[in-house]
Amino acid sequence: MADSVKAKERMGGFLKPSTAAHAETPEPAAAPSARGGGDPVQSIGVGLRQSEAAELGAIAAGLGVPRSGLMAWVLRRFLEDYRAGRVTLPPLETVTTTRLPR
Repeated sequence: MADSVKAKERMGGFLKPSTAAHAETPEPAAAPSARGGGDPVQSIGVGLRQSEAAELGAIAAGLGVPRSGLMAWVLRRFLEDYRAGRVTLPPLETVTTTRLPR
């Protein structure tokens, strides 16, 4: 139990990154407020492989937090890093298909 409390504290409460961990990285100006009343939470489905869902569940259980909360934190962190230019995505591939007339 103590480990999960420490993990929550390191993540700033309910899976929010701590201020100390991001002190060197200022918040991007265009970033929407995560807690503001003008930006409500929208639940969306994410398709994962069973092994990925199980791994996320194990990580969340180890931290003592809900899997959905862990996923929200991970995605918010990715968006923050992407906006700050710390993420480079691979180029998209173009795929051409040909269909027979009906």
